[in-house]
Amino acid sequence: MMLGLLGASSIKWIIAGIVTAVAITAVGLGYKYITDLQESNRVLAANVATMEVGLETERQAVTWLKGAVAEQVERTKAFERAMARLRDKSEESERQVLKLEQTFATHNLNRLAKKKPTLIEKRINVGTAAIFRKMNAASKIKGETQ
Repeated sequence: MMLGLLGASSIKWIIAGIVTAVAITAVGLGYKYITDLQESNRVLAANVATMEVGLETERQAVTWLKGAVAEQVERTKAFERAMARLRDKSEESERQVLKLEQTFATHNLNRLAKKKPTLIEKRINVGTAAIFRKMNAASKIKGETQ
């Protein structure tokens, strides 16, 4: 019944108006969607660039840390070698002290000094001079001349 009142040409115009409105709405929504996508892409591209810079910084930090760890390992090995040398010297010194203690335990130096004072005095002087030479040599700084 309504068709009879409006006529065929009016219906065409209404349909054309509806189609035009739908088309304009679709174009507007499509434009909004595309501009939102472009903005999202710009933000994501900026985030990617920031993350790439951060990743490169982290790679450099890892490289530096690997070098620092390798240096520390070398220093630790050198320290361990030095400690082993000191331990060997300490053990040798302990053996010498033990030998001297055994020597002094078997000899009565007081009686020998009373009987032959010059013999003991000469040996003590020679030993003292040797100790002073060794202490002097040990206390010199490398490259130092006198």
